[in-house]
This record gives sequence, structure tokens and C-alpha cells, in this order.
Amino acid sequence: MKNQKTLYLLLPVVLAIWGFIGYRIFGAMGDQETTNAPILVPINVGPDEDSVAQYQPNLDYPDPFLKGLRLSSRRNTNPASSSQIQAPPKPTPPEVQAAPEPTPPAPWPVQYQGWVKEGDGITKVALLSLNGQFGSLRPGQSRNGYTLVEVRADSAALKRDEETRWFRKGG
Repeated sequence: MKNQKTLYLLLPVVLAIWGFIGYRIFGAMGDQETTNAPILVPINVGPDEDSVAQYQPNLDYPDPFLKGLRLSSRRNTNPASSSQIQAPPKPTPPEVQAAPEPTPPAPWPVQYQGWVKEGDGITKVALLSLNGQFGSLRPGQSRNGYTLVEVRADSAALKRDEETRWFRKGG
């Protein structure tokens, strides 16, 4: 009997809550015409049109944005011009001579043509054109001062005088 009393008490409360939620959803989806009323802002127009030009701020306090600048000691009473601010003289920077542009390194007369495998099927042999002479090099071999460091399918690395450069196939 006690359970039925709470059921009869809570059922109208639940129905009222769901009814309110449904009403809010239905009201939001309905075609309600909204009118945007213009906002009226009063504009105060004084008798003197140039009231802004006659205002002179009190500059007797230290301005944090003008640190290091000196204000002139005489006050300008002309409202059309502002008080004179004198900046400290800027030191002239010393003349800097432009550094000469570095000369690009001389191109190496090398063309990588491709690679083939030796008879053992493991070692790659690079096909190169050095100084216009066609030849083949294995990694670690040298010719005309150039040492082959590494061979890949699309490029090869050559070393000369502690400088290593990569060369692409056909370039």
C-alpha cells in the first residue's frame, strides 16, 4: 500500500516535468516571428562642437610608456598642438661593412649513371663518369682522388678531401 501512495504522488510530478520539457522543445521548433527592435542610443551634443579640441590632459605624472623621454619644461597653451616631447638623441650606428658573399664550391665533374651487382649478387658496383671518363667503382675504391662511400639505387656518395657529396642518377 505504501508503494502505491508514492507512485500516485511521483507520477504527476514526472508527467509535469516531461510536459515542461516537451513544451520547451515544441516552442523552440515552432514558427515564431521575432522582431528586432532598433536600439536607440541618446547622443549628447553639447553647445560647443570643439569641446574635444579644448581638452588638455594633465601630464604632471610619470607616463610608463614614455620612460627615457624628456618632456619640455614649458607648457604649450595652444590647444591645437600637443606638448612637445623631445627624444634623447639616438647614437649613430657604426658603419658595418658587408661581408663578402661566400663563393659556392666548385662543382665536381662527376655523373652517377647507375649500379650493377657483382657476380656474388651482394656487392653493388657504381657506374660513374669522372672527369669525362666512364668507369666503375666498388664502395671504398678510389679513382682520380674520389672515393666511393656508398651506393644506392638512385644516388651515390663520393668523398674528396674530407668532403662528401651525394650525386643523383643521371645528374
